[in-house]
Amino acid sequence: MDKIKDLTKFLEENFPEGLNDMKVSLEILKELLQKTNDSIAKSMSELMEEKEYNAAREHIDKSEEIMEYIEKLDDIIGLVTISNNEKIKDRKTFDTIKDINIKQEEKNKIKSHKEETKNKKIDKEESIKEDQKTKNIANKVKENKGKDPKKDKDNIIN
Repeated sequence: MDKIKDLTKFLEENFPEGLNDMKVSLEILKELLQKTNDSIAKSMSELMEEKEYNAAREHIDKSEEIMEYIEKLDDIIGLVTISNNEKIKDRKTFDTIKDINIKQEEKNKIKSHKEETKNKKIDKEESIKEDQKTKNIANKVKENKGKDPKKDKDNIIN
């Protein structure tokens, strides 16, 4: 562990952002291991209910193994924590959150633009259909103006 302490001091002095990135990555790994352990616990409970005790024991063993890794990660995370450069950590976190918000806003703008374009297309199609109906009605009216109503009556009777 002394090697990690020495490396941490060097990185803290020369590359504090890189050291913070490492810490964040280790915390993400720890979180993933905890989620996996939660899944194992759920699966183990189901196996116990089904009276699959040997398989449940195997799940317990793997869960304990994962907990050992989580404890080791906690120790390492404690060693790579920046002591003097909290501002870098805060700035990096803020920049990350800002980047996420900007990306989400861009996605929302694209989605909104797509919906707007789709609605315009639908409105245009409906307008074209209405225009076509109006033209058809106008054509029928024109056709009927030139016809003699008595002849139409005779054609209906015949």
